[in-house]
Amino acid sequence: MGFISMKNLISWLCCLMGASFFLAVGPAVVQAREVAFSELLSMWRTQKYQEVLPLLVKYREGPYGRNIQVDYMIATSCCRLNDFVDIGHRYFNRILSSYELGDADVEMILRERDFCSKTHDPALMAFLRGRPPSGSDVGVRGKTFYWLDRQNAPLGTDLIQVVQDIPAETFKARLFPRSGARDAVIKIRSVAGSGFTIQAFSHFVIATASGQTPSEIAAIGRHLEQVMAFFNSEYQMPLPEYLVTVYIVPGVWDLQKLAGQIHGLKLSDGSIGYSHRDDLSICAVSSGIHAGTLKHELFHLMVRHDFGDIPPWLDEGLASLYEVSRIAGTRVTGLRNWREDVLKRFWDQRPGIGTMVGMPWNVFNAKDYELSRQTVNHATARYFIQYLQEEQQLAAVYKAFQEQPLDTVTQPPGENAVQLLEHTLQKPVNQIDTDFASWFNSLGKKATSTDIRVLQNRLNALGYDAGPADGMFGPRTRTALKTFQTDHQLSPTGRLDDHTLGMLNSKL
Repeated sequence: MGFISMKNLISWLCCLMGASFFLAVGPAVVQAREVAFSELLSMWRTQKYQEVLPLLVKYREGPYGRNIQVDYMIATSCCRLNDFVDIGHRYFNRILSSYELGDADVEMILRERDFCSKTHDPALMAFLRGRPPSGSDVGVRGKTFYWLDRQNAPLGTDLIQVVQDIPAETFKARLFPRSGARDAVIKIRSVAGSGFTIQAFSHFVIATASGQTPSEIAAIGRHLEQVMAFFNSEYQMPLPEYLVTVYIVPGVWDLQKLAGQIHGLKLSDGSIGYSHRDDLSICAVSSGIHAGTLKHELFHLMVRHDFGDIPPWLDEGLASLYEVSRIAGTRVTGLRNWREDVLKRFWDQRPGIGTMVGMPWNVFNAKDYELSRQTVNHATARYFIQYLQEEQQLAAVYKAFQEQPLDTVTQPPGENAVQLLEHTLQKPVNQIDTDFASWFNSLGKKATSTDIRVLQNRLNALGYDAGPADGMFGPRTRTALKTFQTDHQLSPTGRLDDHTLGMLNSKL
């Protein structure tokens, strides 16, 4: 079939189904995003696969359209149209690699993929029946905590269960445009109940029961506005059309009560935050002006606007990067955080980078393994993301995976994930892993001014112009070190790692 991206699938449909078909449904294709999801679901249920397929593909390109419900209906529709069976297989592979699923759903999706092109009606999956089970990625993401010395509190995101169906109209009634801040405050006050202080900002309505002062609420609001603007500029995540509601509570029990009250959710005892796509909300345990969990969940919420099938390592790694961060001008930079201790403790269990980038959600969260495996997977992802940030390659990697064409999704999907990473970073994955390990192991080894003077004298003596031996690790010294590394077949990181130090000391 040649090159088939998700964005040009409609063109292929037009060519293969014929112009007469599109003349009949053409206006509907143009207005596809205006068709409610419930109507698309009804068409799919009544086996109108040929009619619904182009509408689903167009719907997928709109806000929050890249989700498991839409992809499953596309996959099963393709499987029942002879010319699109191969595309159906690829969509099934994307679903299995990119969405967090319960065991029963995984088993059913594998069965549907194996029976692709057969005449049976597709299974009505749990996430299409109105009440998704724990583990079905339908717009709710969560964050849980981990005690370094008490390994019974997992980091996974599959511990949220829907226990009460809440009508879509209820969620829709909580959405307000930026010009409707006053009405939003009134509505959120009725939703949250007594005990909440509520304040509106440009893109947020913050409702807190954690006792923050007005100035502290304002500080949180300003911080979130800056982070949202950065996500928009750095990763081209669209700014939300509606105000994002942030609910802040003082404790885990309060969060559990709130989740049941406003979203019909049951949280685990370790949950400290989650985001909900349908009413653009973030709920978290926090105090003072601490906003780490809020930034984590803001990423989950914004990324699902047009990258709902983001792979697990990239999703969790990026969300975790900005929990502890520094804002300078318009940039937000992730800093070292508590997951460094986790990764150091379980370093011998960490997955190689080639293995990690190909992990589906159930493997990334280590559902069938001990919890230490889960924690080290998450910590590895978080610090690999910081490594990419330091190498100024993070935005490029994000864009490459976001725009990954459908025709590269193979079985197993992890193989093309490695190829995509290698192509983006222009080096083999084994070298990527080696460079990452070298970078991580150098953390905490801060060179003194005396160490830098010794380095500068050594580089100058070997013919590399590091400038005066002033003990300052400036651009001239870094360039000299990079040149030395390149000349000696070392990765030109500009950092004094153990391999580089050994090579410097070995030269006569």
